[in-house]
Amino acid sequence: TDPKLLKRALDNLLRNAMRYADSQIMLEVTEDEEHCMISIHDDGNGIDEKDWPHLFEAFYSADKSRNKSTSGFGLGLAIVRQIMELQRGDVSISHSPLGGACFTVSLP
Repeated sequence: TDPKLLKRALDNLLRNAMRYADSQIMLEVTEDEEHCMISIHDDGNGIDEKDWPHLFEAFYSADKSRNKSTSGFGLGLAIVRQIMELQRGDVSISHSPLGGACFTVSLP
C-alpha cells in the first residue's frame, strides 16, 4: 500500500464528510482476517440509493439538495475509486448510523 495514495483517498473522503455533515463525523477502523476497513461517517442528509451506482464516476453529481455552495467538480470520489483499485482495495457507500452517508475503504 502506498501511504501517499491512501492519504489522498482518505483526504478526499474526509473533505466530503466535512462538506456535507451537519455537526458530526465519525472515523471507524476495523479489520477481519483478510482486510482492513476505514469508514468515514457523517450526519448530513445522506445520499439517495439511486445515486450510489454512479457516485464514483468522474463528474457525477448526486441530488442537488445534497450539494452545498461549496460543491466541487465531481472528481473526488472518482479519484478515491482509482486509488483503491491501484491499491487492490475497494471503496463502498452505505447508510451511516449517524443519519448521513458512510464511505468505507477496504484494503487487503
